[in-house]
Amino acid sequence: MCMKKNSENKLMMALRNLAALLVVLCFSIGQTEAQQHDWENPAVIGINKEQPHATLYPFDTWEQALSGQAENSQWIQLLNGNWKFNWVKHPDERPVEFYQTSFDDSKWNTIPVPSNWQLHGYGKPIYTNATYPFKNNPPYVMSEPDSAYTSFEMRNPVGSYRHQFMVDESWDGRELFIHFNGVKSAFYLWINGEKVGYSQGSMTSAEFNVTDYVKPGKNLLAAEVYRWSDGSYLEDQDFFRFSGIFRDVYLMAAPKLHIRDFFARSTFDADYKNAELNVTAYIHNYGEKAQYRTHLQLDLVDANGNYYKQSPLAEHLTVMIFPGNESVVHLKQKVLNPRQWSAEDPYLYKAILTLKDDQGNVLERVSTDFGFRDVKVEEGELLVNGQPVYIKGVNRHEHDPVTGRNVSKERMLQDVLIMKQNNINTVRMAHYPNDPYFYELCNKYGLYVIDEANVESHGVGYEPAKTLGNQLEWREAHVDRIRRMVERDKNHPSIIIWSLGNEAGDGTSFEVARDYIRQRDPERLVQYERAGTRSYTDIICPQYSHPWELVNYATGKSGSIYPGTWRWGTFDYTASQTRTQPWIFSEYAHAMGNSLGNFQDYWDVIEANKYLQGGCIWDFVDQGLQAKDDNGKVYFKYGGDYKDYPNDGNFCCNGIVRPDRTPNPALYEVKKVYQYHKIEPVNLLRGEVNLFNKHFFIGTEHLLFNWELTENGKLLQQGQLPIYNVEPRQKMRIRIPFEKPQLKPGAEYYLKVTATLREDGLWAKKGHVTAWDQYAIPYEVPAIEEQDLDTFPALQMVQSEDAIRVFNKAFSVEVDPKSGQVVSYKKRKTELLTAPVKVNFWRVPTDNDRGNKMPKRLSVWKNPSMEVRSVDVDQVREGLVIVEVKSKLVVGSHSEVVNTYTITGDGALRVHTSVSLEGEEIPEMPRFGVQLAIDDKYNNVSFFGRGPWETYWDRKTCGEVAIHSGKVDEFIHDYVRPQENGNHADVRWVTLTDSGKNGLKVVAKELIHFSAWPYSMETLEAATHPVYLKRDGNITLNIDYKQMGVGGDDSWGSRTHEKYWLKANNYAFEFVLQWE
Repeated sequence: MCMKKNSENKLMMALRNLAALLVVLCFSIGQTEAQQHDWENPAVIGINKEQPHATLYPFDTWEQALSGQAENSQWIQLLNGNWKFNWVKHPDERPVEFYQTSFDDSKWNTIPVPSNWQLHGYGKPIYTNATYPFKNNPPYVMSEPDSAYTSFEMRNPVGSYRHQFMVDESWDGRELFIHFNGVKSAFYLWINGEKVGYSQGSMTSAEFNVTDYVKPGKNLLAAEVYRWSDGSYLEDQDFFRFSGIFRDVYLMAAPKLHIRDFFARSTFDADYKNAELNVTAYIHNYGEKAQYRTHLQLDLVDANGNYYKQSPLAEHLTVMIFPGNESVVHLKQKVLNPRQWSAEDPYLYKAILTLKDDQGNVLERVSTDFGFRDVKVEEGELLVNGQPVYIKGVNRHEHDPVTGRNVSKERMLQDVLIMKQNNINTVRMAHYPNDPYFYELCNKYGLYVIDEANVESHGVGYEPAKTLGNQLEWREAHVDRIRRMVERDKNHPSIIIWSLGNEAGDGTSFEVARDYIRQRDPERLVQYERAGTRSYTDIICPQYSHPWELVNYATGKSGSIYPGTWRWGTFDYTASQTRTQPWIFSEYAHAMGNSLGNFQDYWDVIEANKYLQGGCIWDFVDQGLQAKDDNGKVYFKYGGDYKDYPNDGNFCCNGIVRPDRTPNPALYEVKKVYQYHKIEPVNLLRGEVNLFNKHFFIGTEHLLFNWELTENGKLLQQGQLPIYNVEPRQKMRIRIPFEKPQLKPGAEYYLKVTATLREDGLWAKKGHVTAWDQYAIPYEVPAIEEQDLDTFPALQMVQSEDAIRVFNKAFSVEVDPKSGQVVSYKKRKTELLTAPVKVNFWRVPTDNDRGNKMPKRLSVWKNPSMEVRSVDVDQVREGLVIVEVKSKLVVGSHSEVVNTYTITGDGALRVHTSVSLEGEEIPEMPRFGVQLAIDDKYNNVSFFGRGPWETYWDRKTCGEVAIHSGKVDEFIHDYVRPQENGNHADVRWVTLTDSGKNGLKVVAKELIHFSAWPYSMETLEAATHPVYLKRDGNITLNIDYKQMGVGGDDSWGSRTHEKYWLKANNYAFEFVLQWE
């Protein structure tokens, strides 16, 4: 018993194949026979593929349809598993006849499907940002590249897959489709030895009608997958280049009369109160007989499983559908006061379509999650359900550190929960449509989605005469990818914006695609970064502009999105030009390594100006791949670690989370800056504040607000406020009922208010912190009394050419007069220092520093020469000795460093360090401070300052002023590529002690920065991976006046904002070292 289509469908399939062949022939005229590969021809983007449609599954029962899950349908068969696999480096080496049923694959290995074959030992992962990993010669991928290229030897690897599957006899009489959710980059398909078709465009589904090819019982699937194709020119995204069948593969058995596609939409009235639900269904007759009086009904079910209004909500009777024909049915119904969907309140209905025959028998049911949601641009603002929401977004690549581009459902959910728990409300699918399941999660948990087409040709360039988007022979390849994205994903309420692609130049193909979307889906917005200010983008969505450039646009000045750079496009705006497009970054705040500086500055500008509505951070996850060293310690590889070439090193590691999803410190800054509630001080002495609800759609009744009053970091009072319901975008004046404490000399008093969830929620548990704010209460505290200098125990002093030693029975301090450094600090016979106290101007470069050439530009500050000019020793009192060392700093013409060591008989060593800079063209300093080392047994850290995570001059909004304690290892951070880390800003004191609580205490006169590392600065700078951070038994302690900010506008040239520089000037700071 075979499963055959009717003869008319056979004819239609033959005609489609003939049309595809004619397209190929037309494109190939004048080309040599050797160039006649489908996979090197932009006119061939698929052979025998089905037209795109919304993700859908046929169900029999109401309960199945209500679940909407494929696993609950008896007509879906997942084909994932271990498939037979063969891999070759070159297409000429592939087993050409492997698809034959008689082919012997007994010696082949197996590979899991879905997966990327590079992560199973076949070929190499290649990471490159924009440079093509093959010779750049569109549309060809077999041209000979430079001999250093990985593709020189592995010109175009081919993976051959074979898999046997069973088809149940109950599927006889139905139409069978095979569905590949993702295959990279191009593939041919055979079933039972017969060629079915071809597909490229790796990030949207490829579906083939295989009714004529399968039979009941055992069947053979064969797929021939090419690593590179002409489609790879449109897949030049900034990511690891993987290959293979990397998403689900399944069979679907549909009835002969089948709802092939449907589109559910809604529109609101002017008051956003009532809506009209519109559903368009496409009913296809795959059978051999005409179908009469077909009945289609629509039901709408709320989140509790109850019908809206009645069942059916709407219905339609089709008179007749001929074989091979398709009926387009429109259903609409007014819905009164529906609950609206937003990222803040992601309320979902279930829309269910039921198809019945003329006898009333159910043929199938299909369903989708549905949200009543409106999006538009009015007066230069993006509005969701009439409100000018902020896009608090991230870009997200599909990436897993173990499985690569194949991302599990569990990992997808983890990503969504991380975003929600850290106040992120938008995800841009960078730079391709994601796995369909991820959209379901965005619908359910509440994330706005910018869905982006799989179009990026960065490596070709943006010049109009070269960019592929302007070349007619590439037009359908562009438009098809955009069309397939829209058709597949059109029913997801989370999607508010369609993106035409990324970094693919400007061109007419994008205008054509925009026109298609405008007609197909007029209720959503369209954006494209390279369109600049042109009319075919609804949103100005630039990348990496500086905060001051946003101000120019918002305040009506003339300017440019990209002043002076990236000129291939229309990016200018004038003062007289009406602002009709909101400015929403497609990418900003490049979070590579230790980055995301001045993030708060961006949002100060955004929230202060109309037309500015946020953007998407680049990006969510470090794209590192898990590896282990010889000792089994895990680390993450990046470009070049596989001897892949060309490569862009660790430029793939730009995430606010690490590859394994543990936080990078920048994540805490994101959560704080993106938070939705703000406590604004009114009169802190009276405890008066405003509670500002920054949400647009929900109140505050789901939150608890707790407060605490601290004195020098220690808790004095605490309480819980009444439950408030502050309406969206409103403020409420409240009083925090603390009592004025008895003020202590020199004490600091801080008020902190924290918002937490009252109950378990969909994306976080009860008690989860959603927001907090902290303010110093401006009490006039008494001054600290100065200690009587005559009360210190007596000191002795021994001075020679080699040493200045100050001591008594309890301790000793030794200064080297030749270097001017403190070289010894003992308590009785116990030495504290393992390296001298030395002035330091350098920091280990961050990724941003490397990108803006800091190591070269500021190289004068790396170990600058200091020549001791004078050493003065003065025993001012019996118990007080002052040693002053003046050194010439060989930077500029007349620069000087002065170290003043004040030693008192109680064992304290006061260090006052100053630098005065004179001379022309002295660059800014990376840092100014001192560095010393102590034994690593003193690895218990406590400090009073901003923490507990890293904080920097330009990234400290997330740092709570408190006492933070832990091990040294808890206060460093292993970036994928080691760099400056572990700094803490605005510190008052810090201690490092051993298990017996003995050790060192540092007390600052004014606020300082500090960090403590279990390795040396030289080791940190030399290491390329954390596993190379060898420990030598010491802790490096940095005590700094400051170090410059980390920056983050981008990582390839932009410097730290000038207000966070240590400019060539005079600086001084002071602290006390004492034994704890």
